[in-house]
Amino acid sequence: MDLDNTLINYDLAFPQGARDLGLVASDWCGDKKQISNYLRSHGGGESQWQNLQGQVYGRLITHARLFDGAYRFLWRCHQRGFAVDLVSHKTEYGHNDSNKVPLRKVALEFLASHGIAPGEGGLLRGVFFENSREQKVQRIIENSYDWFVDDLTEVLADNSLPNELGRILFDVSAQGPMGGIESYRSWAEIEHRLLGAWTERELLALAETLASATVTSVKWVIRGGNSGLLEVVTDSGKKSALKLYPEHTGHDRLNSEYNSIKAIKTHDTRSSVPSPLGCNLELNAAMYEWIEGEMVDCPNSEHMQQALNFLEQLHELRGLPAFENFKNASAAFLSGSSFEDQLKNRFHSLMPSAQKYPEVHDYLQHDMLPVIEEITSWVRSAWRIKPCYDEPLPRSQQTLSPSDFGFHNAIERKNEKLVFIDFEYFGWDDPVKLIIDFSFHPGMVLNSALKQQWIEGTVKIYGEKILERLRLAWPMIGLCWCLILLNEYRGDVWLRRCAANAEKSRHREAILATQLRRSRELLGMVRDRYEQFPIH
Repeated sequence: MDLDNTLINYDLAFPQGARDLGLVASDWCGDKKQISNYLRSHGGGESQWQNLQGQVYGRLITHARLFDGAYRFLWRCHQRGFAVDLVSHKTEYGHNDSNKVPLRKVALEFLASHGIAPGEGGLLRGVFFENSREQKVQRIIENSYDWFVDDLTEVLADNSLPNELGRILFDVSAQGPMGGIESYRSWAEIEHRLLGAWTERELLALAETLASATVTSVKWVIRGGNSGLLEVVTDSGKKSALKLYPEHTGHDRLNSEYNSIKAIKTHDTRSSVPSPLGCNLELNAAMYEWIEGEMVDCPNSEHMQQALNFLEQLHELRGLPAFENFKNASAAFLSGSSFEDQLKNRFHSLMPSAQKYPEVHDYLQHDMLPVIEEITSWVRSAWRIKPCYDEPLPRSQQTLSPSDFGFHNAIERKNEKLVFIDFEYFGWDDPVKLIIDFSFHPGMVLNSALKQQWIEGTVKIYGEKILERLRLAWPMIGLCWCLILLNEYRGDVWLRRCAANAEKSRHREAILATQLRRSRELLGMVRDRYEQFPIH
């Protein structure tokens, strides 16, 4: 595989490096391409851009990071006994670098700091630095690789490469195969393509890495849509839950879940969450206490009261220092205008995938879009409360939200006490988002009495001042759920689903048809009732 922009991610390094060097203002925001265009638009900009490149690949490489999922791919290759080399045409020194920082040496030190080293026992067999692109291609030919991964099409499309070489373009905007080159947007997709399902040997090694003990068995419990859960048993007979997380897609799920559960557990006197036992950020995996019990398929009033008690406890913990630096919950509702943007962005992100499905494309364009425009216009005109439509909700009025909260993510112990699990989207949010998400979640069926108990209980926790925000926010959040139900139509999401549960790939058409039907039904309800408060 290639090194720069394939294994090492410089997305954050270029803007930070530009700020460090005083090439842009300290509050300037933009990606690598925007910085390049900005610098080159000024006199002497080409020289500045080349200097920035040399600095970022050199002494400022500390601002870089590995691409999400890359370490886990290398680790799994090592477990399988597959040899992996790095082949890069990185120059010895950076452009116009008077300090002569040795770029190759710096890159190797960066990799070593992330647990990636060549040689026996390391995740790499070897590293080859070449002086030109032509020499890089020649190295690929000489080493007779089965596959090569690169972010540059011109390398993979070189006519001198052997026909039998498998070629993968790593490109976050990849749209599909082209001219014998397969293209993928993430290392998770490449992992799924080249390595497939986890072997028992890999899972045992992963479990022992986290358990720090001899593991005697490991078996899948859930191969869910977003992550996988395994039961681990050590030689002492102790059970633990091992969770595999997908790559980061705008929200760091492992850190959100592990750190929130750890902080809650410190102050939790009711054992409402499992104990965290260990995590490995590079492998995107964590281990938790095993909870014996049953899923809550038919919730009752007592279950609802326990859920409300847990949220009340979370709300009381919000002032503790442990939660001060937590990020926002995934898809947080912090202002009307920001959520409107979020809703419309979600809509537009579905459109490229919808082109392949005429019925979905027509539904989005002719049914969904007019309702989005109608409802967002109504919400903007009806929003006469403080904070105003464009103003973020102050932290003092926010709450700590599990986000994906409900009985679908609860286990009932034999003593009838609930343990709440799945905090992957945890963070700060407007209480109304939590309240409405719970009401809409397709993983639960709540009768009218339980819905009434839910609304009354949450209003008691968060105060009657949220009632008007509830009235105004619920139709936009409902529209968001109409779009969430269609996520399986997105190729990247579907690949993640199949990576977690290969069985899904056999039933795609039926799954898609069901999701489209459910979205239509919910859209009809929101369209017909958006001016009414849904629970009276």
